[in-house]
Amino acid sequence: MFLVVSVVVAVLSERIAQREQALRRARDYTRHLLESSPDFQIAVDRDGRITDVNEALEELAGRSRRDMIGASVYDYLPKDPAEKAVAEILEKKVVRDIELTIKTPGKEDLVCNLSGTVFGTTEGEPGVYLTGRDISGRRKAEEELKEYLQRLKQANVRLQEIDQLKSIFLASMSHELRTPLNSIIGFTGVILMGIAGDINEEQRKQLAMVKSSANHLLSLINDLLDISKIEAGKVELSLEEFGLDDVVREVVGGSSPGAAEKGLEVLTEVPEGIVLFSDRRRIKQVLVNLVSNAVKFTDQGSVTIAARVSEDDNLEVRVIDTGVGIRKQDMNRLFEPFQQVGPSLAKKHGGTGLGLHLTKKLAGLLKADISAESEYGKGSEFTFVIPLRYEQEN
Repeated sequence: MFLVVSVVVAVLSERIAQREQALRRARDYTRHLLESSPDFQIAVDRDGRITDVNEALEELAGRSRRDMIGASVYDYLPKDPAEKAVAEILEKKVVRDIELTIKTPGKEDLVCNLSGTVFGTTEGEPGVYLTGRDISGRRKAEEELKEYLQRLKQANVRLQEIDQLKSIFLASMSHELRTPLNSIIGFTGVILMGIAGDINEEQRKQLAMVKSSANHLLSLINDLLDISKIEAGKVELSLEEFGLDDVVREVVGGSSPGAAEKGLEVLTEVPEGIVLFSDRRRIKQVLVNLVSNAVKFTDQGSVTIAARVSEDDNLEVRVIDTGVGIRKQDMNRLFEPFQQVGPSLAKKHGGTGLGLHLTKKLAGLLKADISAESEYGKGSEFTFVIPLRYEQEN
């Protein structure tokens, strides 16, 4: 009997030792997890007394674990919001994303994000386990970003005001400049016609150059005026129904003399009967810019105007040339103001670099879209897509 009891005791003792060893391993593992966390960990009872902390909290509070255990958690956390947080955790069992400001000795106040859960203490009473993360840096960055975005917004508003003032100024100045220019062009034309008296060939040559330069300057001013009006929001569309083929005939008629001088063919592939409800003058302006640009940069071959109606009731007009083409690296600058792709082309063909920029602006005004494809040395294709009917906004 004694032997049996001894064996039982030995077995029980061994099992107790094993369980104690397992508990120590579990406790050591838990402590390792607790200490390795960069977030501070704190356990409190239901009365708010600290029962355990980790090294992260020791470092944050500037106090040792021994000093903090048994102390009130409200010595370290703001009392009112912390009491509410503990009560909420005890009621709901788990609560996340509680934001508190913690005062630390000799340091700036820290903004912390807390999460909490309920656990059972060794006395059987519920306690609260808090995990906190210092988000002061993030909050500071968010505030700085918010302040930066506000400044950026104010700067954008100011830039828009300045841009609008610029547009109004340009529009006003353009009107002032056009009046004397029209006089120069008109009187030069009168002299070239011989109405004011005979002139010799050298005088005729020089006056022709004056008139050509004046016309070029007037074209630039007109482009600036149109761009300024669009940017200032002062353009009102004149909507009407009209046939596309009539507009294309006018565009071809206007471009034919320049094309004929270079021996170019101007071809059309436009079905009859296409009717639009839009601004006739602005659409013609877009097509004139595209066709004149094609003629300008094409030395041999042809310029083609092709049109079709898509299934979604949009008109697609393509202007195709067999000209010099555009390099890939220059395509992204194509519709920018005062840009001519390639310095050699700019020197050879002249121009202001405003034509395509104005065309893009006009396309936006007409709720249309314009795009380009090109192969350097073989030609370019510009596509103008516009609704058959311009829908006015209420």
